[in-house]
Amino acid sequence: MARKFIFAVGIGFLVIALLSNAQEGGLQIVPTWSAENLYPSDYPGKPLPSEETPVVVSVEILRDGKLIDPSLVHIKWYVDGKYYKEGEGMKEMLFYASKRAGDSHFIRIVANLVELSASKIIEIPVVPREVVVESDAGGSAPANSSVTFIAVPYFFNVSSISDLDISWKIQKQNIPGENKNTLFVQFGTPQNANQGAVKVSSLIKEKNNVFQKATGDFLINIGQ
Repeated sequence: MARKFIFAVGIGFLVIALLSNAQEGGLQIVPTWSAENLYPSDYPGKPLPSEETPVVVSVEILRDGKLIDPSLVHIKWYVDGKYYKEGEGMKEMLFYASKRAGDSHFIRIVANLVELSASKIIEIPVVPREVVVESDAGGSAPANSSVTFIAVPYFFNVSSISDLDISWKIQKQNIPGENKNTLFVQFGTPQNANQGAVKVSSLIKEKNNVFQKATGDFLINIGQ
């Protein structure tokens, strides 16, 4: 049940803009971005920022479909309609997601080269931190069996899973002494049908900001 996690460091899981959407016969802006937070190494989607996540945005500049030296281009950046920074060859910027989950940041890039200019706007959605609880037994297990649970954190603003506080509950009862993302449980025999369904929960907090947290649940049926 070992899990590998990745802390993204602006290495280009990217392409937001397609060349087909760029301006014909002039400057073309191809923006890319990466959220610098924690997620499982086998996560199939694009890692997204949660609140307070550093986000790196970079651009390549093309002229008539060919890459050009960005140091020749004056690049200006806007975040949510407000001026952010500018400079010659400033092809990269970093900002911190400040909006709540479910909202988006909008980044506008303006490029100027002598008489040529181009602009591009990209949307960067902000998502909640999440905890997914998994079980090696699936959704059911026989009575008197041992089951392993793993809590998988997504999009927390830490560089390692060791930077997280992890707690567990079974049927709302705290499991003392546990601060790992793996839990081993030895189930007994349910006394009646209503006790066959057991909820296992994990609460994960960032050690450097305990207000940033998320909970995941798993319901497993223990057979007679």
